Amino acid sequence: AYSDVQARKLMIAARLMRAADFPGGPRKIEVADGENFAQAVHRAALQLEPFPWILYRAKPGQQTATYRINQFGFRGPEITAPKPPGCVRVLMLGGSAVWSVSASRDNTTLPACLERELSARWPGTRVEVINGGYLGYVTFQELLLHQLHAAALQPDVVVTFDGFNDFYTALVLGRAGENDYYHWLRPGLATAMDDRQAAWRTAVFATRRMLRGTAIYEGLAWLRRCFARPVPARADDALVRAASALWRDNLITLGLAARQRGERCFFFLQPALGIGAKQLTPDEQARLAVANRKVENYLPALTRYFDAARAQLPVLASATGGCAADLSGVFDDRQETIFSDHCHFGDAANAIVAGRMADLIAREFQPLKTTSAP
Repeated sequence: AYSDVQARKLMIAARLMRAADFPGGPRKIEVADGENFAQAVHRAALQLEPFPWILYRAKPGQQTATYRINQFGFRGPEITAPKPPGCVRVLMLGGSAVWSVSASRDNTTLPACLERELSARWPGTRVEVINGGYLGYVTFQELLLHQLHAAALQPDVVVTFDGFNDFYTALVLGRAGENDYYHWLRPGLATAMDDRQAAWRTAVFATRRMLRGTAIYEGLAWLRRCFARPVPARADDALVRAASALWRDNLITLGLAARQRGERCFFFLQPALGIGAKQLTPDEQARLAVANRKVENYLPALTRYFDAARAQLPVLASATGGCAADLSGVFDDRQETIFSDHCHFGDAANAIVAGRMADLIAREFQPLKTTSAP
């Protein structure tokens, strides 16, 4: 229930969102039959809820034109549990790059692309890839999510695609193993963020998108740049070693637990803007400049973390009996704009990453001959 003042404010926000239109964006607003636009605002705002051990997740049962949240709080269709006979099930874990915040719809996310690629390499086999990623998740959350849901999901293969969140948190907070996104999110979760809070957050996002490129927006952005001070990057030797070792150890623990269950593990170090040899386009250079304005000495510091992580990959593979591969250079030969910000990319790039993953997975793992598609 809303007061008259709150209702008027919400409708103003709704009109702003209607003007913004969100062409193809992940929060496109569509008014369904029998609802007004304010109700559509509520429906389109991705809502979170506190969740034991992993801190937070998307609230199950949400659905918009571009994403659906299933009964486990994962992006994608409802999941059959226990696993159907004859199905090769892959559980993919990670942060927002796995959730695929820049994907235009559920069937262009990174896990959805991987499902198509593996199906092409295993003809006649029913393949299901579950999107177990979420915004801000770090490796301790991936580990716990696997522990919470593996028995019900019964994956044959576990894939992780991560690194950036663990290292960016250490770089900004100066502490290894924490979740930087949770520090920002915690006040809302403390009150179990309701529809109104979610609607206002979405309305603010919509207003910014609508004004982007206008004189007002650019003027405010200029003022903000003038007065904002970048956060100093923390990348001393001890912290880099601690963060990369904790990233490795969390994944080793996950891999050993998976191996006990008979699951095969594949660990992939994700790409990030400026990491690797990709020739950046003007758009990507501008996005990297934004990251450098927010965090002093950002790229050299982040590069140190990724270099340390690469050195851990052989240890990770040896300890778990799995496959550990560096995909931070997966876009090195691409000339077009790939990154939509410091670590996210859209539909076409998801297909590129999924193809490389599928090559490595298919080389190391073959489903049983008796497994067949319906």
